[in-house]
Amino acid sequence: MKVQLQKETDKKTNHTVDFKASLWYDVWKRLKKNRLAVIGMINVIILSMVAIFAPYLAPYNPYEGDLKHDYLKPPSREHPFGTDLVARDVLSRVIYGTRISLMVGILARSVSLLIGITLGAIAGYYGGIIDNIIMRLADVMFAFPSLLLAIAISVAMGEPNLYTTFLALGIVGWAGMARLVRGQVLSIREHEYIQAARALGVPDFRIIFRHILPNTLAPIIVSATIGIAGAIMGEATLSFLGLGIQPPNPSWGSMMSIGRDYLRSAPWLTIYPGIAIAITVFSFNLLGDGLRDALDPRLKD
Repeated sequence: MKVQLQKETDKKTNHTVDFKASLWYDVWKRLKKNRLAVIGMINVIILSMVAIFAPYLAPYNPYEGDLKHDYLKPPSREHPFGTDLVARDVLSRVIYGTRISLMVGILARSVSLLIGITLGAIAGYYGGIIDNIIMRLADVMFAFPSLLLAIAISVAMGEPNLYTTFLALGIVGWAGMARLVRGQVLSIREHEYIQAARALGVPDFRIIFRHILPNTLAPIIVSATIGIAGAIMGEATLSFLGLGIQPPNPSWGSMMSIGRDYLRSAPWLTIYPGIAIAITVFSFNLLGDGLRDALDPRLKD
C-alpha cells in the first residue's frame, strides 16, 4: 500500500515538474521568435560580460591619466574614445562605467522588489485597514516626481556615493511594484486551493510566499527587467547633477556632466557615455517588452 502511494506521489510530482518545464520552455520559444527581444537579451549579456571582465577589457587604468599624451586628445589609435581633462582614457572609463551602472540598476531594483513585493503581498492578502494604509502610503510616493524624491532622499542620506544612490532609487521605486503585486494577490487569494490551505490551518506566511507569490512571477520579472533600465537612467541623472556617483569613479552620468562644458571643443566626452546609456536602457526595455509578451498566456503564436 505504501509503495503504491509512493508511486502515485512520484507521478504527481513528475507531472508538476514536467508542466513547469514545458511552461518555461514555451516561454523561451516565444521569446526566441521576438527578434527585438533577442537583440536586447544579447546586448544585456554582452554588457554583463563587459562589466564582469572590465579589468581585462579596459586598455588603461580608468583612474589615472596617460602622461604620455595630452589631455582632451581626440579619438586616435592609442585612445579610440579620446582622453578627458586629466588625460584619462575615455574608453576605459566607459567600460568601467558599465559595471557601476549595472550594479546600481540591479541593486536599486532589488530594493524596490523587496519592499514592493512584501508590502503589496501583505496589502492584497489581508485587505481592510492594512491595505488602506499601505496603498495610501503608495499614493504619497506617487504624488511626488520620482526624480525630485530621489534627490531629496539622496541629500538626506548625507554624502552622495554608490550606497546612497541605489538606496534612494530603490526607495522611490517600490510603490509601483507594491500595486502590481497587490492586484495579483487580490485575484489569486480567492482561488479554491488558497481557500483550502486556509481551511487546513496553513500559516499565512506560508500561503503568501509558497502558494501566492510564485504565481505572480511573470509580471514581477517583466517589471524588474524594465525597472532596471529606469534605475540606470536615474543613476545617470543623479550623477549628472552631482548627487550620485562621485568622481573619480567612472559613472556615465558624471562623465557627461564633466563633458557638457566642452561640447564644442571635446564632444567625445559626452557622446560616448551618452551612447552607452542609450544602448543599455534600450536593451533592457527591449528584453522587458519581449518577456512581457512571452509570459502572457493570452497571447498565442
